[in-house]
Amino acid sequence: MRSGLSSFGRPFRAALLTFAATFLATLGGSANPSDAQTAALGEGFTLRVGESASIEGASLQVGFLEVANDSRCPKGERCVWEGDATVRIWVQRGAGAKEKRDLHTSGQAQDSADDSGHEVRLLRLAPEPVSGRTIEQRDYVATLQVSRE
Repeated sequence: MRSGLSSFGRPFRAALLTFAATFLATLGGSANPSDAQTAALGEGFTLRVGESASIEGASLQVGFLEVANDSRCPKGERCVWEGDATVRIWVQRGAGAKEKRDLHTSGQAQDSADDSGHEVRLLRLAPEPVSGRTIEQRDYVATLQVSRE
């Protein structure tokens, strides 16, 4: 005769294994500076929120923190002005501290940041807003470019 505990054991073990596999997969995807992609000086590269890139030949890293606000005119709408999104990045020279910078999509605001002889420019922010839909932070992709001043 089987006890009630042994019949409980199989689903419990399956749930525990699923949890362990999910936990280990999460650890494998953690944001680690060594996971940063490499980008060429003067060429565009894309980052999602939470990602970073090492700039070849510049001893510089750039990371995408968040979109602090997004008031861009929704796709297909007629707006009085183009709107603006604030893309918050960090810039780190060598082993120095990460310094936050805000870049803007509007032509009327700052779309670049200077850092010790290099300029970080926001080329594009995707996706475009659509009326009635919220863009989640994880869905944003910024196209950036680092060049010498």
